[in-house]
Amino acid sequence: MKKSVSIFTTTVFFLLLHFLAVAQPDSSATTTASNKARLVVSFNSICCGIDKVLHKQFLETLEKYPKKVEHNMYRWGREGEMDYCFTLQELSKKDQKKFIRKIKKTIKGSRMVTIQQNINCPR
Repeated sequence: MKKSVSIFTTTVFFLLLHFLAVAQPDSSATTTASNKARLVVSFNSICCGIDKVLHKQFLETLEKYPKKVEHNMYRWGREGEMDYCFTLQELSKKDQKKFIRKIKKTIKGSRMVTIQQNINCPR
């Protein structure tokens, strides 16, 4: 019984430490206009890392896209989580829409990838 309580207490302690480490706001994050992203693609982990196959497909889509699309990639998690921030300034409005549709089609149906538009880059 003592061993079970000890294991439980240790587990709760480490979960609390993990929560506190993840919940701390990033002091380097700012909400300026220069931080504005037209598209943010976030690769998340549910338990065991990101979807590596889908990440590879995403990178291939970027590489094969007819125009060079500038982006910043930020790693933020312990299991390979990352955000890709695109301003899409090098594309016309019409091409931005095409690019976003192409990215959405590439990652369609995944619970481990989040797409957001017209937000400040999270990092």
